[in-house]
Amino acid sequence: MIKTSRYILLCIVIISMAGCSGMDENGKAEIDEPEVAAERDTFFLAVEEMPQIIGGIGSIQERLRYPELARRAGVEGVVYVYAFIDEEGTVVRTEIVNDPGVGLGEAAAAAVSLAKFKPGKQRGQPVPVRVSIPIHFRLARQDVTDREKIVEILDGPVDLEKYITYPRGAVNDDIDEEVHIEVTLNEQGRVMEMRVLSDDEYGFAGAVMEAVLKYPFSDREEFRGIEKPHTMIIRVRFTLKLLNQSP
Repeated sequence: MIKTSRYILLCIVIISMAGCSGMDENGKAEIDEPEVAAERDTFFLAVEEMPQIIGGIGSIQERLRYPELARRAGVEGVVYVYAFIDEEGTVVRTEIVNDPGVGLGEAAAAAVSLAKFKPGKQRGQPVPVRVSIPIHFRLARQDVTDREKIVEILDGPVDLEKYITYPRGAVNDDIDEEVHIEVTLNEQGRVMEMRVLSDDEYGFAGAVMEAVLKYPFSDREEFRGIEKPHTMIIRVRFTLKLLNQSP
């Protein structure tokens, strides 16, 4: 009976030691603490359908507040902000990638955090995605009313420019741009399809597409009576010029 008790006690000691990783400097057993993995949200970096800013990048620029300290110091630059977007298209958090200082990074992040997105999708399902957004800080050189807004049709109907409005956000930030739009017309000269072929951050492509929808192609002889759908490329250049500048 005594031997059996000793055997049981020895087994208990061995089992207890099995949970130890080693001995400390005093010869005492050290017990391993279980590792607890930090919980992290998972965001895709690239998906089949990337998130789209509702209202375009111009809607973020319009919310931007130029820090007074940066304005006084004449500091300009581009701040890149990571936006972490959930399945609802809401920015759940932001991360400043680069910061010229004097408050520009914080101002950019604050504007991005208020944006609303069309959520990204993978295999047709909304998923959380991280995107990088460039925010431009430019000090006004001259009042908006002192700038000539030039819209030049490089390819396409010359009088299309009458239907195009220069995006106000681009005017405020002194932005020029060239836009390429692919337009397909049916036999009656009506727009069947449009596709943007160039990058657009300030709503330039939207301004051209809106003008194309208003343009009376069916009233123009060159677009009437075509036997099959006709596709063409419309190129438009947007330029700002100070009124006291020479051409």
